[in-house]
Amino acid sequence: MAMMPRQPVVSNVEQPAPPAGPSILAYRRPGFAARPRQYLSDLVMTGGLVGILVMAMAVVGRLEQVFFDFHLKLPWITAAILAVHAVYNRFFLWLAIWLIPLVAPLLLGQANRRWRRWAYFAAFVFVAIIIIIIVVGMMMPLTTLLQGISSPAGKK
Repeated sequence: MAMMPRQPVVSNVEQPAPPAGPSILAYRRPGFAARPRQYLSDLVMTGGLVGILVMAMAVVGRLEQVFFDFHLKLPWITAAILAVHAVYNRFFLWLAIWLIPLVAPLLLGQANRRWRRWAYFAAFVFVAIIIIIIVVGMMMPLTTLLQGISSPAGKK
């Protein structure tokens, strides 16, 4: 005996219209609460970048005193770095800069993956350029100082 396919039940009762707004079951991108692992990884990444900058500025603060103790004539790049360091210390920017790892992951958490990748690439390039400028600016007077210490007083 062959089974007959079921026929849909047809009635004269009107079916309710679907809601005008988005459905409760509609797919939506998860918010911050659904992605704590991403927030933590972004926090660690931006925290590492900020930590590198803070440590570099701490080295600048230590070398500043050495340069002034030996009365070195400083190149313009070193003078500019020391001026930025003075503003950095005077206005407690070292404290404000530590807010970046807390805020940046929240702002970038809603961005798409491609945009986030470019933002972090730009942050890495920015930090690398700052570190190169600090190293070059601080090494110029240090090499002068080391040459002056290693050469005898009468010879130059």
